[in-house]
Amino acid sequence: MKNMLASAALLSVLVAAQSLTAQESRPHWIGTWAAAPVAMRVNPGQIAPGDSTYRDIVHISEGGDSVRVELTNEFGTQPLSIGAAHIARSVAPGKDVIEPGSDHALTFSGQPSVTIPAGAFVYSDPVPLAVPAMANLAVSVYLPEQALGNETRDALNAKAEAGRKKLEGELNAKLAEAEKTIVGTKAAAMSNVQGIAVETASAIVQQLIGTAPAGSEVQAAVAAVLKR
Repeated sequence: MKNMLASAALLSVLVAAQSLTAQESRPHWIGTWAAAPVAMRVNPGQIAPGDSTYRDIVHISEGGDSVRVELTNEFGTQPLSIGAAHIARSVAPGKDVIEPGSDHALTFSGQPSVTIPAGAFVYSDPVPLAVPAMANLAVSVYLPEQALGNETRDALNAKAEAGRKKLEGELNAKLAEAEKTIVGTKAAAMSNVQGIAVETASAIVQQLIGTAPAGSEVQAAVAAVLKR
């Protein structure tokens, strides 16, 4: 559990590469290790990761004379408080023991702690720590006591999308029902009009010729007139 939480918070490690020319005075930062942000649903009753330190051992590719880390709260639905963070060289691959004298505290805009807003990420200030290529670094993150949300940002987005589709389906069903009602009402109205017209036409013909006409003939004549 500790390793998974550390991986979710630690997004990347960057190193300052050697200057390409003598004129370059600003550090040239390159990514030497990275992990994809992970959206993890919190299980009901899971203990919040408060007042605990989580350490991640990362195997970097490129080396440099300075390092900085990126921490993320990309999938969080509430701010994530980082009480403190450290970086050091690990004594060996997969070992969480750090090399003596290599531990450095990370700062964020000069501050030892930082609060990452929901959906955001932060970079630490540069640390003057020389690391060779293919080295192993230990990144430690202290999380103070804090609430733990039970859903990640992508879960909320999925829930919103499901709600939108449900609402769209209900609306389409109501529109189809209304259309059927309109069609049925129109058909009933036309049938009623046609019935009145047949009766009226039959009465007029009977008055003119003194004999009631055949019902089918009058209905056909009325139907032809109504279609015009």
